[in-house]
Amino acid sequence: MPTTLTGSKIDRLAQLAVTEKLKLATLLYIHEADYLDFLVKAHRDAKEQLEDNNAAFFADVIPWVTSLIQVFVAQGDFLAAIEWAKAEFKETTKPISVLTVLTTTFLVHRGIERAKTESQAAQNTWKEIRKRLGFLPVE
Repeated sequence: MPTTLTGSKIDRLAQLAVTEKLKLATLLYIHEADYLDFLVKAHRDAKEQLEDNNAAFFADVIPWVTSLIQVFVAQGDFLAAIEWAKAEFKETTKPISVLTVLTTTFLVHRGIERAKTESQAAQNTWKEIRKRLGFLPVE
């Protein structure tokens, strides 16, 4: 299994949310290639938009990630993760949104890690995708 995230606070929270709270890490690792391909496709599709391509990207990604959480996380883990998100992000009224952002951040980090062994073009794509996270309201 990959090493833990060591970047920003949001990266560390993403690691915690996915591995310990939602307990999604195994599923994400097993299907990682497919899930990362989905993010790359959403990024490329969004780049074709002339205006606000970040909105187009997140319009594809957010419902998909939210569905992963709601379908694959055990109910008890989901409820505990909701409570954790409420406590961790006190001003946030929508903890599922926080968990979605953290799971997305986790996946993007995995894409960046995998791209390190791939072409420069792949590395650049993941850097572009990572920049999109700067438009999210959590951090």
